[in-house]
Amino acid sequence: AEARALAGLARSLAERPENGLEALARTIVEMGLAGSACVSLLDPSGQCFRWSATAGAWARHAGRVMPYGASPCAVVLDAAAPLLFRQPHETFPALVGEPPINEVLLMPFRLEGNLVGTVWALSHGSERRFDAEDARLLDSLSSLAAAAHKLAHAAEVLAADGQRQAFRLSLTER
Repeated sequence: AEARALAGLARSLAERPENGLEALARTIVEMGLAGSACVSLLDPSGQCFRWSATAGAWARHAGRVMPYGASPCAVVLDAAAPLLFRQPHETFPALVGEPPINEVLLMPFRLEGNLVGTVWALSHGSERRFDAEDARLLDSLSSLAAAAHKLAHAAEVLAADGQRQAFRLSLTER
């Protein structure tokens, strides 16, 4: 199942690189790893995290912005290590919501050597507890987050360059 999910994710990255982070979050949920998944990126200012992709029960939170100090992502990036929080809303009040989060496993990821974001796996019930195998799998998937982020950025640059080229061509035709 893991191999099929990773192959599907690789296809998504190749076919629609601009949607790679969303495909990653969906894959985490579809694999049964979590009830919700999120990919958060550190804003270039370093002041906040943006939930760039979400899936599952908390999908409606896509685009959410959390200040650096109010986010568990800050703790994960500061530690440069995966962390598990039980009842995270007790430490991070911004994580109060429906369905409630029982546990959250966060994995940092790097781009060109710099920590740039986290991949989240959220459990909404006490029957689902994360373990070492979940951390291993999320670690594997987090390396794909960096690739997806880089591919999405490259696709944006190419699209912008194509628009500039089309604009130049339209000006020369006049």
